[in-house]
Amino acid sequence: MDILNLFDLDILAASIRVSIPIMLAALGGLLCLRAGVFNIALEGQMLVGSFFGIVVTEATVGLGAQLGISSTWFGIIGGLLGGLAMSMVFAVSILRFKADHIVAGIAINLLALGLTGFLLKTIFDVQGVFRPTDMVPLPKIVIPALADIPYVGDTISGHTPLVYLTFVIVLVTWVALYRMPSGLRLRSVGEQPDAARTAGIKVDRVRYQAVAWSGLLCGLAGTHLALGYS
Repeated sequence: MDILNLFDLDILAASIRVSIPIMLAALGGLLCLRAGVFNIALEGQMLVGSFFGIVVTEATVGLGAQLGISSTWFGIIGGLLGGLAMSMVFAVSILRFKADHIVAGIAINLLALGLTGFLLKTIFDVQGVFRPTDMVPLPKIVIPALADIPYVGDTISGHTPLVYLTFVIVLVTWVALYRMPSGLRLRSVGEQPDAARTAGIKVDRVRYQAVAWSGLLCGLAGTHLALGYS
């Protein structure tokens, strides 16, 4: 018996899809950790990104119809900006006002939970799960070279663009972190901040940038949760 027949290919494909938000949030946490920031506000940033992804998607249905594109693409931008905004609240609290990283992270998560629940009730008059009825889901990309390969094609091909973009982001993050001067500055700030200051590196600026990138990645993760599963 072929051992591959023992596996459900749908489960394998779903595992790839489900791992994307975790992978993006993990990358954001990695960047913060390397910069000397202990960021446990990743969940809150994902939640805000997910919420604003839906809100912007719903609000731009008419605009998308006029332009001939799906409003879901505007929703992705909204999710990115939502995650970025929440990450900046966290960054200001710990870098400008010197709040404890753990306390600030818990506060951001609670704020995101309460804020999104309140706005969901206020804007859409619903509680819990909400999905716009006229939302067009993200398209699925069929890779011709892979789709015809047994087992591999059914597992790897046919995902949304966010899935493939995530694997590109993983590669770019590794290159930037370990093969570029910007990555060296980031790691030096996290490992030896005093030495980094002596070398002329603006420690707080690098940490702001790391938290901002983390917010964008978490916003994208939340957007995938809200729009990529539809």
